[in-house]
Amino acid sequence: MSMSRSVLRHMVLAMVMSVVALGATAAENDHNQTVRNISEEKWVSAGAEHFTGNVQMRNAFAQVLSPARSYGAYVRFEPGARTFWHIHPTGQTLIVTEGVGLTQSVDSNGNMGPVIEIKAGDIVVCPPGIRHWHGASENSSMTHLAMSERDPNKAVQWLDPVTEAEYKGAKK
Repeated sequence: MSMSRSVLRHMVLAMVMSVVALGATAAENDHNQTVRNISEEKWVSAGAEHFTGNVQMRNAFAQVLSPARSYGAYVRFEPGARTFWHIHPTGQTLIVTEGVGLTQSVDSNGNMGPVIEIKAGDIVVCPPGIRHWHGASENSSMTHLAMSERDPNKAVQWLDPVTEAEYKGAKK
């Protein structure tokens, strides 16, 4: 099982790197495909509405044309920064690109799962409808590419902040 996870991790990272390496400037070809470099996107503050600590985001692919629904952003967490608890109606995939972070989820029966340390190269798959949070560890920043799909009938449900007690308890 760990070999297939490793193979999947390398495949996804290779695909991401291939997309990033496609070109330094935005251009359209004869088929109306758009090619742009991630460096064209600016880092912006994620704000305090759904995050604790210093968190910045950079659009990866959010301008989708119907019927496409996928979107993604790089999210950079300073040490100790994290999301609030939240639920994605279509699930979420995170690819950790730098640093060390933490993630935790609550199953559909309300049972708190273990806090899992995540690091560069790890892929986190959170199923649809699962309450979870993710962010940097206390002593390291962490950046991930967050990917999901828009549900036209239901948005991401943002919940309460992860408390200091929950966060500190995460490292036990």
